[in-house]
Amino acid sequence: MGVGILGGLRIVEISAFVAAPLGGATLAAMGADVIRVDPPGGGVDIGRWPLHRGRSLYWAGLNQGKRSVTIDMRQDSGQEKVAKLITAPGEGGGIFLTNLPVLGWNSYDTLKKLRGDLIMVVITGNRDGSAAVDYTVNAALGFPFVTGPEDAEGPVNHVLPAWDAMTGTKSVDKDGHITTGPASTHVQDAVFGFDKNYIKPAIEYWTPKRGSFIGDEGSGAVASGVSGGLEMLAYGKERIVISRKGKRLAAMVPIEDLELLEALEDKTDLAAARKALKAPGSKSWEQFKKERGL
Repeated sequence: MGVGILGGLRIVEISAFVAAPLGGATLAAMGADVIRVDPPGGGVDIGRWPLHRGRSLYWAGLNQGKRSVTIDMRQDSGQEKVAKLITAPGEGGGIFLTNLPVLGWNSYDTLKKLRGDLIMVVITGNRDGSAAVDYTVNAALGFPFVTGPEDAEGPVNHVLPAWDAMTGTKSVDKDGHITTGPASTHVQDAVFGFDKNYIKPAIEYWTPKRGSFIGDEGSGAVASGVSGGLEMLAYGKERIVISRKGKRLAAMVPIEDLELLEALEDKTDLAAARKALKAPGSKSWEQFKKERGL
């Protein structure tokens, strides 16, 4: 750390899986001091396959050269500590890289109040806010149908996360220079920047047959939203509604919301039972058993 063309820069990274961790690893390889922040027990990608002796090769490779700190960002005290770490004084600091939800305490507007020259890069899926990851992009482009042996029937996944890799490296130097302020790098942009003449016809061809993973305007479908949605649930405490043709079908909520709902249901059921016991002609369970010799 500190040796290389980016020596003297300090970047705080809150990330998962490939794109942002690769961006941070690239910065670290060029001499920057990159500090990755994870929750107790590790982030959602700590056990990602493939594994070697029980440890993720992905995690080890994409986080080499970084420093690591564990902070519970679900707690107000933990959020305050991370915000102070991101905006700590000193030349070369105040740089924040993430591909996880940013809202409230870790938003650009909030952090900028703590450090006016904040540089913040947020990697997202599509420009409309919906999720897109390497696997969904590959499916949208039809690559699973041009991968594998010549006699293969059906789609075959390949092992190179090309779009994530392009997005991660793009996040390192978005415009060829470092500027103060917020910036967004999208997986979708990496795709369309690759070859617009090839990609767009591929999307138009595969979308009607396979269902819309990403469309011409970047609309997300359930398949492309689940991965990012889980991160939003775990870290951002977001409530995510799944809809089709404008009609709400289902919802994903944080575990805290589920526990609250269960508690409210128990309270409602108990109140209804007590009210029923007071109604004329009602009998307690003990009376009912006694009358029937139970």
